[in-house]
Amino acid sequence: MNKNIIFFALLLVLLGVGKACLAQKSEQNELKISMDIQNEFLEKVLVSLSEKYSIKLVYSNSDIEGVKVSGIFNEATIDQCFTELLSGTGFTYKYTLNINTLIIKKVKAKVKKDSKYTISGFVENSESLERLIGATVFETESFIGTTCNNFGFYSLSLPEGLHKISFSFVGYNAKEIEIDLKKDVSINVQLSEGQLIEEVVVTAKQGREMHNVSQMSMSKLSMKDVKVLPVLMGEQDLIKAIQLIPGVQSGSEGSSGLYVRGGGPDQNLILLDGVPVYNSSHLFGFFSVFNADAINDTKVYKGGFPARFGGRLSSVIDVHMKEGNMKKYHGALSLGLISSKLSIEGPIIKDKTSFIVSGRRTYADLLSKLFSKNSTSLYFYDLNVKVNHKFSDKDRLYASFYGGQDKIENTSDINSMGDVLPSINNMKIGWGNSIAALRWNHIFTPKLFSNTTITYSKFDYNVENKLEEAKTEEKQESNMRYVASYLTKFQSGIEDWSGKIDFDWIPSNSHYVKMGFGGVLHTFTPSANIYDIKNPESLGLETARYKENVSEFFGYAEDDISIGRFAKMNLGVHYSTFITESKAYQSLQPRVSINIKPTERTAIKISYASMSQYLHLLSNSNVGIPIDIWVPSTDIVKPEISTQYAIGFNHEIGKISYCVEAYYKDMENLIEYKDNESIFGKGSKWDENIVTGIGNSYGVEFFIEKKVGNTTGWIGYTLSKTNRTFDELNNGKEFPFKYDRRHDISVVLMHKFNEKFDVGATWIFGSGYAYSIATTKFLKQDLITENNNQFSPNYISDNSERNNMRIPDYHRLDVSVNYHFKSRKLNSTLSLSVYNVYNRMNPFAYQTDVKEGKLRQISLFPIIPTISYKVEF
Repeated sequence: MNKNIIFFALLLVLLGVGKACLAQKSEQNELKISMDIQNEFLEKVLVSLSEKYSIKLVYSNSDIEGVKVSGIFNEATIDQCFTELLSGTGFTYKYTLNINTLIIKKVKAKVKKDSKYTISGFVENSESLERLIGATVFETESFIGTTCNNFGFYSLSLPEGLHKISFSFVGYNAKEIEIDLKKDVSINVQLSEGQLIEEVVVTAKQGREMHNVSQMSMSKLSMKDVKVLPVLMGEQDLIKAIQLIPGVQSGSEGSSGLYVRGGGPDQNLILLDGVPVYNSSHLFGFFSVFNADAINDTKVYKGGFPARFGGRLSSVIDVHMKEGNMKKYHGALSLGLISSKLSIEGPIIKDKTSFIVSGRRTYADLLSKLFSKNSTSLYFYDLNVKVNHKFSDKDRLYASFYGGQDKIENTSDINSMGDVLPSINNMKIGWGNSIAALRWNHIFTPKLFSNTTITYSKFDYNVENKLEEAKTEEKQESNMRYVASYLTKFQSGIEDWSGKIDFDWIPSNSHYVKMGFGGVLHTFTPSANIYDIKNPESLGLETARYKENVSEFFGYAEDDISIGRFAKMNLGVHYSTFITESKAYQSLQPRVSINIKPTERTAIKISYASMSQYLHLLSNSNVGIPIDIWVPSTDIVKPEISTQYAIGFNHEIGKISYCVEAYYKDMENLIEYKDNESIFGKGSKWDENIVTGIGNSYGVEFFIEKKVGNTTGWIGYTLSKTNRTFDELNNGKEFPFKYDRRHDISVVLMHKFNEKFDVGATWIFGSGYAYSIATTKFLKQDLITENNNQFSPNYISDNSERNNMRIPDYHRLDVSVNYHFKSRKLNSTLSLSVYNVYNRMNPFAYQTDVKEGKLRQISLFPIIPTISYKVEF
């Protein structure tokens, strides 16, 4: 089907939904008021009005104190009533019908239009002085506002005169200050943590946060919500929370892999404090590298990418670590069934320098040694460290580090058979990330902010297999000596050094400009195979090892433009060049997002984004261990390219917000292994074993959310289709992507009974993903086994048809219960989680019995109860 026809059909559906929703407002009956008011205080009138007609009110007690009004009304409208009541009082009003809210404001004196000044500064946590990313700042009368950047900085230009400025952030008590603006001023505002009480002020602003920005296909994750969700083995996992967002799909059972809008795991740009993370999983994907106790803020972009991001096709996951408490020391200790973690933060120099250190380790290896004779040792550990120093209100320095490793070791005895003596086989597998960043914030003027960053990132993967054979003249165990050693190693990795500088320039409230440039030096080790045969009869040492050094440079500019009060637009372009030994690839990637707001609680968004990706991930599916290698574009392998179109409709009714988005994405120069090839292919280089092709993905995503109140949560549904086409695979015919799931549903529910007791539940459903199964088999030859003189048929299967079947649908229910108790110095939480409540045996993998023509399902996780304990001090 023509992609344009599909896209415009989805467009018509969305516009139809939007029209129907907007019609709700006109169908409501306008409120009629009957009151006899004789020289009464305005505050008393408002209270009576609220009680009688259930109208929500917003006003300042100090402003209306002593003001009296009069009037007689019979079946009058709100406009008729308050136009007369407030005449000559120096006050005005604003009534919003769909949320039944009345706002009373003092009329401000008019000033010259050309007299404007700027208020700027940082919004911080009052207890720790940690900057609040994305806090909202707005002038209460005009609703002119802005949001804080990734370092908590804001800049707002207003006319000369008296203003009330409101500062708010999700999960914090809003704060309002009054200022007589006569010059540029710098004000740092501190907000205290609090609950989202169901007041009209909170409801009105909370709901409109995503409607007022031009950005679409973006989700913000609260770490408080992540910590309430049910967990596997007691380990809170940011990536598994992201998998609950519409358009984001997981891989196999328990995996922390991400497949966003039809893309592969390598097409996600995962950033930790601005540094790329090349492997985001521990223990083969069952857990992620992100320690929830060390994370401050997370944003997920599925489309409409801002120009400041580049290098991937499908998503950006922007994760920021905590900065550390500048006022007092604070710590947290968590104990789970297979892992524990400890976090400590506090001031090095009070109000100037802070630190945070957070580490965790699994102890599955220790438990295995205690309770089992199993010779397999498996564990991971990681460490987050961050220090920040405030030189002045204009300069701050941050240094952050992450290091993590996974270790697996297995020792096995190979039993004797016939004349073959016993042998010992020892396999070691290790992989991990090392990440560091040094960044300097500087404020040049109230309208110009800069961030200069130097980063380092490394990921490496090592497999070592050692075989020792027994050597003896007599077959007696006491005389056996393990002297022959056969050592095989496989190594791969990627290492980056990079530097960049970013600028935020706010020339006016109608323009927010971001621009910057930088460069990266990549060093790839696509494969390194070392064969070491230590034996007197050895043929020698064989080594195949090489590295590739490539450079990448980029620059970008974007402008977030406000067009009146009812439209916003983000225009940007990202330029990059990638230099290999003999070739330079260049790419100019335009981006645009448009937000049209027919009403204050409704938004229609459209976006277009062009993306290029110079790095590729080769995944091996023919061996039992997940060996993946990062490789660069070469003379043979071109950069991957995608274009994505999206349209969305956002609307709010009371405390409920919902969003519908449709998207279409084209992808070019995708890579796959040739049939019967793998990382261990016979070619001298990896790019001789792969083929390139194209792909597309399209779908519709539905999202309904409630953020305010004791009961919160969301429902997400995705209807999508993703295909791949390679000339040399599947006879050149289009085939479904492995993780093409037609239907994907997530239901998340959280309820807070009181300060001590809360619960969380998630239900997940996904259509079965695609799977390749042999359609024919034939007998190659009969082999005679000498030991038992039986015939053992050797069958050859035909796997040329790709992803030709579907595994069963996946679904699972998880629940958690959290009990919080406090003492003078300690806050503790006891958590009980149940994974897979109704014991659904979901497929993890399949084994093919070619001889019998059957598939045997392997299921990984039955019902698993988990208990964990956390204490904060």
